[in-house]
Amino acid sequence: MLFSLIAIVVLFYYFAKDPSKCLALVFAWYPTMVLLPICKGVNVTTLFIYLLLFYSLYKYGTKRFFSFPFLVPFAVCIGSYFVSAIFGHKIALSVAKWVEQYFFVWSIWVLYKPTKENNKFLFYNLMGYLIVLDIYAMVESVTIMNPFLDYLRSSGVDIPHQASHYVRYGLYRSQSLTVWTSIMAVASGMGAIFFAYSFFAKILKPSLILYVVWILCLIGVFISGARSVMVVVAITALGFLKHLVNIKYIFILGFVAFVALSMTGDFFSEVIDSFINPDEAGGSSVEQRGLQFLVAYRYWMNAPIIGNGLDFTNLLVAQNVGLLGAESIIFRLLIDRGILGFISFVFLYAYSCWMLRKMGLSFLSFILIGFAFGKVVALLFTLDEAYPFFYVVLLMKMYNEENLRHLKSYLILLSLKNKKERSPL
Repeated sequence: MLFSLIAIVVLFYYFAKDPSKCLALVFAWYPTMVLLPICKGVNVTTLFIYLLLFYSLYKYGTKRFFSFPFLVPFAVCIGSYFVSAIFGHKIALSVAKWVEQYFFVWSIWVLYKPTKENNKFLFYNLMGYLIVLDIYAMVESVTIMNPFLDYLRSSGVDIPHQASHYVRYGLYRSQSLTVWTSIMAVASGMGAIFFAYSFFAKILKPSLILYVVWILCLIGVFISGARSVMVVVAITALGFLKHLVNIKYIFILGFVAFVALSMTGDFFSEVIDSFINPDEAGGSSVEQRGLQFLVAYRYWMNAPIIGNGLDFTNLLVAQNVGLLGAESIIFRLLIDRGILGFISFVFLYAYSCWMLRKMGLSFLSFILIGFAFGKVVALLFTLDEAYPFFYVVLLMKMYNEENLRHLKSYLILLSLKNKKERSPL
């Protein structure tokens, strides 16, 4: 496939040049790159994530891997995948693909060096991806055409085909360069939040392109029509809201809100009304979710401890047994991985939030909490529970490097001051 070949050539070039840059590209383009197949069961992301993983092990050994702060919950979750894959009713030989996002986070922890050059490369590539993603989404919303996804479907990639009447708030809900409209919204929203955290930590400097990206990302979230992702973005933003208690930011945000409401007041009225009356806005109603849970419960009881096996839920969805799209990770955890998988999911986020608090980075917990909410209410297909750790671990490394830089500057100034005080008159 043409797009797969282009991605492979570019990524191999950067891997040979600097594996950190290859890692940055996989991170930035992941929501789209995960759709590009190489062969059955192996995508471009799978190939390069494991290439980066083995390179990390070869170059740094296991010591850095064991220093990973989320080692325990990651090991528990990966273990639950393997147990269900091996002992479930449906044996899954492609388990490596299911856990690739966990290993990618590990690779970020070991490989990524938050130097100014690396950060600049990562930021600008992510900005470039988000600009393409959101402008393409706006064009699709107007034209109701998506040649990129049509090409992938014609090549055998399993991507849902949205009907032309898939509309919310008067706009066609764009998939853009991702598998589903909610994934486009998550990529846009999480990207905007990542830049906001970096900006308020003074890792990322203000620029015109940054403001443009923020605006495009917010547009992407709203035109997706994904109410759940709007809530996800709101939750993930809670960690830096304290920085907005500043007259400058209050004035800027107030002005932007005034302009937006003046130009698109009817649109935002519909958005607010959809939260007040969710059953009238489309999507699965509360009653439908209740019926889905009853069906999920019946199949969960067939293998309550370890589950029926990875991807078993998708087989049920294809058979139209009443699960509809099984639009919550709770259904899929119980059916595929049983109570073991459900406990591992809860443990992953609970332990990680506790660990972030212990490290003095509790504000980053909102990224995990927001994404967990999204998985529970909307599944976010192709972005598994390890996905928000891409952002969390990168921010952890950047914050630690920035703090270390400030500490070195302070010690140098203190040393110079002491020398000056000891020098004879």
